[in-house]
Amino acid sequence: MKKILLISIIMFSIITVFAQSPWWFGGHLGVNFNTVTGQYNNDDDIKHTFITTPMFGAIAMYSVNDMISVITEINIAKSGATYKYDYNDETRNFSEAVDVKYKECYTILQIPVLAKFTFGEDWQYFGYGGFYWSYILGGKYKAESENGNFDGKIKFGDYPDNYNGDDMYLDKDYNRRTDIGLNIGGGVQKELGPGVIAADLRFGFGFLDSNKWPDDDKPDDYKAYRNFVIGLNISYLINLGR
Repeated sequence: MKKILLISIIMFSIITVFAQSPWWFGGHLGVNFNTVTGQYNNDDDIKHTFITTPMFGAIAMYSVNDMISVITEINIAKSGATYKYDYNDETRNFSEAVDVKYKECYTILQIPVLAKFTFGEDWQYFGYGGFYWSYILGGKYKAESENGNFDGKIKFGDYPDNYNGDDMYLDKDYNRRTDIGLNIGGGVQKELGPGVIAADLRFGFGFLDSNKWPDDDKPDDYKAYRNFVIGLNISYLINLGR
């Protein structure tokens, strides 16, 4: 009898907490358009263009009140860009420079923390902003030219002894694996079933240069290579108290 009473008290307490819960949980998916900004020097003629990649993740949102919420996310996304440039390598007996299209695409773990402001009643409008931290899990590259194509994985570390493959190894002393940046965006949402469905447009601006340069090695007129992303997302959140 005492066990039944204790279990009943615990269950009643849990139901009471969730009935008054300001927490929302759910997930989102979308498509990102990624590129990088930057220039090695004023003579650099490399053109940076966008790559299109998927994104998905989990969301937890705490409602301070009907207008203000705090969001944290755990996302698996992509970063990178496509580079177009002329390439001339005398060791390969190129008679003239060839056009090269080079694509880098990294898989990243990203954790944003955002403040959200919501307005309206039936159809609601919201804006948000905050910071993110990201970490590169791995990557791939692909190079295309009239002289041939090649591709491989991108890894961080030293090249293995007697290496003769196509994989690329990035020196951690000169290449940054983490990034910190700003996310801003906004969208619309509406109640649907037990939760809320939302669509939003997001802009991400990286703060950190993906290259690490000792002061005496940095080229003249160098401009930092920073990540930039435009994202279109669909999300669905459920309030545990409903």
